[in-house]
Amino acid sequence: MRIVSGLSTLIVAAGLLCCGPAFARALDVNKVRPTGLTVNQAKRVLMVVLEHERVDMSDTAWWIDEPFRGGDDLYPGYRTFGLVYSHPKNAMSFTHGHYAVNVLTGDVWVANACKRISFPALSTLQQGISSRTGKHRPSARVARDDFGC
Repeated sequence: MRIVSGLSTLIVAAGLLCCGPAFARALDVNKVRPTGLTVNQAKRVLMVVLEHERVDMSDTAWWIDEPFRGGDDLYPGYRTFGLVYSHPKNAMSFTHGHYAVNVLTGDVWVANACKRISFPALSTLQQGISSRTGKHRPSARVARDDFGC
């Protein structure tokens, strides 16, 4: 059991070392390219959402899974991530949700619930992203159809 617990701690620590710097900085929309958000920029947008939803990402038990391989086929134009909680006592991980971030608009969806996320701070960030890419968030109805809900 100690080996499993130690291995779990090592995996979480490696994830933090890999991803930590991306979360330490706020998204600078002036660095968004006309082609859209990079993976790290999309993670920063997701971090704004998770902070709003009061997920304490400073707790090392929480981590964001890398973009899903093949996710572009499922949600074209989106970076998709899983929000994972690794229980510190029993070395088990639970996926709390799947999120999709549109690379051109910063539009964020809870993919498995087909729920579009919106709040003022995110809207401000999305306006900055849209000004850099030239693409604007569609209406709720059009967005639902485009996302496949």
